[in-house]
Formats: sequence, structure tokens, C-alpha cells
Amino acid sequence: MTSCTTYIRGRRLRATKLDNCGRPIEGDTSVVTSRGMASVGIATNLQEGTEITVPNANGETLARVPGKPQMLGHTLTITLNQVDPELFTLLTGQELALDHDGKAVGFTTDDTISVEDVSFAFELWMGAPAGDDCDEEGSEGAFGYVLLPFVQGGVLGDLTVEDGAVSFTINSASTKTGNRWGVGHYAVVRDGAGDPALLPNPLKKTQHMLIRSTSVAPPMYHCGARPFLPAGDEAITDFTATDVALEVTFSPTPTGTDPFWVDFGDGTWDYSSTGADLAHTYEEAGTFTATMYRGIAKVDKEVTVTES
Repeated sequence: MTSCTTYIRGRRLRATKLDNCGRPIEGDTSVVTSRGMASVGIATNLQEGTEITVPNANGETLARVPGKPQMLGHTLTITLNQVDPELFTLLTGQELALDHDGKAVGFTTDDTISVEDVSFAFELWMGAPAGDDCDEEGSEGAFGYVLLPFVQGGVLGDLTVEDGAVSFTINSASTKTGNRWGVGHYAVVRDGAGDPALLPNPLKKTQHMLIRSTSVAPPMYHCGARPFLPAGDEAITDFTATDVALEVTFSPTPTGTDPFWVDFGDGTWDYSSTGADLAHTYEEAGTFTATMYRGIAKVDKEVTVTES
């Protein structure tokens, strides 16, 4: 059975830092998710083939063989209305500009930076009208999903400041052959039981782009980068949050030694590299929606923080 969908509007993008072999780089600042794109253009690069014609002495064509154009990948043009400095750095390799407290507040441009040393995977979500997807068990709606699994970094385009919105454009980011994305590292589709899962089939190293429908909603967006941690062998099903005078201790269920990280719901995050409990001190009392991630699984929960 074939699924036919009409896609509308861009919903989210996610960029994951890769090494030169196309493997995700584990670390604190390896993933950025944003909704700040004004547009994303994906152009196909073609190498035109050579047409062969065989004329006779009378000017007539005896034979003609059309050229064989070859697809050489795709080039991205990303226009951002909301500029996340860490997203810009991940896509271009340029350095962050920091304030006196070490907070990323902008970026620089440096002509010694080579895009050949910058690689990332690029995911894009589109919306779609609600339809039969909503009848599926666990469905969060209908979405379009685009994946470019191995992209060489881009460069900042021209910047014009005028009476209107100021946009930043990243040009010339191009896909490369040899991706090692496989079935991926995030739950972006559903399995036969309706649970969030990795892709059903691994990408071939010669494949530059995947476009498909999914009933898994786009990931939550953040300002700034988040960690990429080794995939856990056992998915979390829940977590506990124990509050003592603004300090909350987060414990995954089931426990284990696999790394996990927590978005505390107050604009900050942290991770446990050993699977041990993670403590966080909130600045004020209140109710926050915290999200814990381990491997491809995530759990959201409201956490009530008190001062006593």
C-alpha cells in the first residue's frame, strides 16, 4: 500500500555534528534543533552527459545517442530568521563569539576555516494535513521528513541590514557520498507496534537524501546545542524527580549505566555520563516540564519544585 501526502510549511530542522567519515560526534554540543528557518532550498547537482551524433556527408543524422546526466548530490541554501550562534557554528565551522561569562552571543567569520573539515547530518520536518495517520496507534499527526545524512559545511552568504527582517543565509553546503547514518540515531518513524523507532532500512552509502512521511512529531526545539550521547541498550520508560528545597534529583527507570541527559524545563540542561542520578538546582519554585533522553527514548514529565 502506498501513502500519498501533501506537505505544507517547514516545521523544524535538526543538525547533528559528524566526523569526516560521517559518524556522529559524541559530545556536549553536537546537536542543534531549531524552528528559526525562513526557508531551506535543496538543489540537485547534475553532471551533463555528452551527446553523440553521427552525421553523413549530406548533413543527415545517421545516429544519435542522448547524453547520460549523472546526479552528483545536492546543495543546501539555508535562510535563518532566528539566529542560533551554535547552529551557525555547527553548519559552517566558524567560531562562536562569547560574552564575559562564556555565553554564546554571536559568531565570527574567519577565512582560514575550511568547509572540508565541517560535516553534519541535516533533518527537516514539514507539516501535512491531518488524515488517516491520526487513526494509527500512537500517531502524533502527519509530517513530512527529509534527511540528508552526510553534508559538507557551508559558508555565510551576503548580509543586508534594512528596514525589515534581517536574515542570515548559509550557502554551498553540499551532500557527500559515503554516509554512515545507517538506520539513524533518533526515533523518527513508528514500528509495527506503533512505538517510536529508528528507520526501518539502513541508508546505502550512495544515497544522498531521504524524503518520507511519518507520524512521529518533530523534536522539541532549543536555543543552543545539546549533547549527543552513546545509544543506550535499554530504553527509559519513566523517571523520578525528588525535590528538596529547589534541588531536584532525577533518576531514570529502569536504572543502568547508559548515559542520559535531561532538559530541566527552565532553559538549562545537563547529562550523566555514567547513568548515575543527576541533580539540578532550580532558581525558583514552580512547575516545569522536564524531559529525559536515553538512546532513542524520551520521557516528558511535569516536575513540581518547592522551596522547602
